[in-house]
Amino acid sequence: MARLAFETLVNLAYLIERGSPELFEQYIRYSLRQEKRLHDRIMANIEARGGIRLPIEDRMLASISAAATRSGLSIDDLSRDVPKSWGERNLYRRAEAVGFEMMYLAAFGGGSHSVHGNWMDLLEYHLEEDDDGFLPSLEWHRPRPQIGLAIAQMATDVVTRFFRLVEAVKEVEALDDRLDNLAERIRRANVSHEQFVTNRMTVA
Repeated sequence: MARLAFETLVNLAYLIERGSPELFEQYIRYSLRQEKRLHDRIMANIEARGGIRLPIEDRMLASISAAATRSGLSIDDLSRDVPKSWGERNLYRRAEAVGFEMMYLAAFGGGSHSVHGNWMDLLEYHLEEDDDGFLPSLEWHRPRPQIGLAIAQMATDVVTRFFRLVEAVKEVEALDDRLDNLAERIRRANVSHEQFVTNRMTVA
């Protein structure tokens, strides 16, 4: 979940900071690459079947075409592979451009262990070690709060950027104080947790 939230926040911040018609179109074209791949696969299956279409294929093709049209594009004009990324940058470079590069390894890179089933995920959450090696661990492992707190801090930052961008009506101005207050409470929670962990290690 941290990876999903992190990428969404980085993308929103990047679109806010660097927004232009060209950038928005790159973002949309990149997002539609999967639809283009699915469209081409369905069409290849239909061709291999001698032109026979299944009802589900008609529905899927209509849905894909509608998504492209609503985005101001034609599915036939889209590429399966271009652009490779959008904004001329990969996610790390976009994070760097909006000041979130320090969060990348913790909130996104570290989350790769769980997403991809890497050894570090097994070691942290699913294995117990004994004298003969490792055994499966079926006990619940309480999540640590650091990543969630960091994501919450990012979210308050990006929401603030968004309201500054849209220059919302004065009712929204009251959110500044509330967002500042929320950010301060998140900061205090993070500091308190770090102190708790430090004290527990000292006692141990």
